[in-house]
Amino acid sequence: MSRTEIWSVKDTSLPEIYTAVQNLRARAGHDAIRTSVMTLVVVAANERAAIRAKEAMTNLGVRHPGRTIILSCHPKMVTELDAEVSLCEADSDMKKLWWDEIFISVGKNTCEHIGSVVEPLLLPDLPIAIWFTPIPPPSDHPLIDMANTVIVDGIGHKQELAGIEPPLAGVVPADQLDMLVQLCRAKPVLDLSWIAWSHLRELVASLFDPPEVRKFVKHIQSASVEAPHPSALLLAGWLWDRLNLELNSIHVADAPEAVVVLESMYAGQSAQFKVTSDPSGHELYGEVRVRGQQVISDKVYFPPQSLSWTLTKALSLSDHDRIYERALIQARDLSIAMGRVWGTFTGAQRNQAAYTSS
Repeated sequence: MSRTEIWSVKDTSLPEIYTAVQNLRARAGHDAIRTSVMTLVVVAANERAAIRAKEAMTNLGVRHPGRTIILSCHPKMVTELDAEVSLCEADSDMKKLWWDEIFISVGKNTCEHIGSVVEPLLLPDLPIAIWFTPIPPPSDHPLIDMANTVIVDGIGHKQELAGIEPPLAGVVPADQLDMLVQLCRAKPVLDLSWIAWSHLRELVASLFDPPEVRKFVKHIQSASVEAPHPSALLLAGWLWDRLNLELNSIHVADAPEAVVVLESMYAGQSAQFKVTSDPSGHELYGEVRVRGQQVISDKVYFPPQSLSWTLTKALSLSDHDRIYERALIQARDLSIAMGRVWGTFTGAQRNQAAYTSS
């Protein structure tokens, strides 16, 4: 991919931004015909999240060409609109693809009416995906009605939360998960953290495929999930929903690597199903032990899942994921039952601070 033309200016206006897009295409010549399948709008709560999102756009246009609009809100910014517009091109299947990337820094007053910034720049008659990073929005956020799908980063990445004002180092998971539940009722939600753990869920499920151990699946007595927060809660919610477990039989812990252990007992035989992730990030190991003896082992290798890969996967989806939605509800209820509270801010306070709405 290459950026053939870039226009950048501080203290600009929406008409100037729109004109810049048209002028870049005109200067590029008659070959610069837009190849568009969608509009992706990124709403970043801070500069760090905006840069992370922009880096994830590498090669994204080849797979999902269209228009990308990245909005970064800066309540302390002196100007109201600073913008950079890029016209990008790439070769694919012996032909050129062209698409736009628009990066906008928004001041406090304009942040309060962010819908008025986005709407004039949308491509007509094309699907609209809106990615809120690093934390999900309330279901009544003014941009939600515009979206066909909403993309979220689970309930937030710790490294991104530090830059949000006021400082929000802690979260209340139940409140955040409930906001996602409400969001799912409004729009299809594509959760990047859920997609990133798809290989692990598939391996856990596949351990029950062999006929000699399939009988244990309806007799799981306990589940232990260790994984980076907040993915641990979501994985535990998935297991709780799929296996119909008792609440007191579920253990959840924050850990750098994922470890899922299921214990079963059937006809006097004990069985353990275990999946662990490798620190390298591209290997999973699964095993089944019956009466302490290993009867099944499996390894799954996959390329390291960059944010670009996960985002590309998300953009290929468009419908409600009912399994994810049920896991989300269970994760919320699990968080409430376990009394897991980080920090003193409620979910509503946290989102109001990050995404100011009119």
